Amino acid sequence: VDTVANLGSRNPELELLGETLQRVWKRNIELAQQNFTDFLTGLYNRRGFFTAVKPLSHLSQRNNQSVGIMLADVDDFKKVNDRLGHETGDRVLKEVAAILKSSVRTSDLVARYGGEEFIVFASTAGRDSVGTLAEKIRKNVESGLRGSARVTVSIGVADSRLPRNVDEGIDRLIRRADRSLYDAKNSGKNRVARSPESAS
Repeated sequence: VDTVANLGSRNPELELLGETLQRVWKRNIELAQQNFTDFLTGLYNRRGFFTAVKPLSHLSQRNNQSVGIMLADVDDFKKVNDRLGHETGDRVLKEVAAILKSSVRTSDLVARYGGEEFIVFASTAGRDSVGTLAEKIRKNVESGLRGSARVTVSIGVADSRLPRNVDEGIDRLIRRADRSLYDAKNSGKNRVARSPESAS
């Protein structure tokens, strides 16, 4: 594209073509980003998560490394919206997203899974380390938001080595983390619940 634009200094038609191609190229990049990014938080959306997790999970499987999935849900988020309004609710989600992003390693993956729920893929995670990371996230959210819009999160955690069918393995981990999240919610919220190692 740049080569065509540079040639345009000698040819007006090529210059116009180069400028058009550059605009189309930039627009395509913007559309691709919108397709995989959550507009509010700037994190990956669900589609972006499943696209980005593929190469990471295959690498972990090839190296026989354990991985972890965390599902984090903002506790009583509906009350925030009802009491303080949707604008404040949006700000809370953005702040929680920023805390999640800053709490994990650059090799980990964070996405908005839907609504007030977030998902974290922890690459090369040992059983103890993924639980420790989840507890770190929980504490950071609890202490990171101030004033009337303070919130907590409940987190469900699952970890294991991935089978040959990596996609199926990730789906199984997500189901286990989801059940653990349900346990965390039912146990009083603002806590981490871990899936039994043998769960499937």
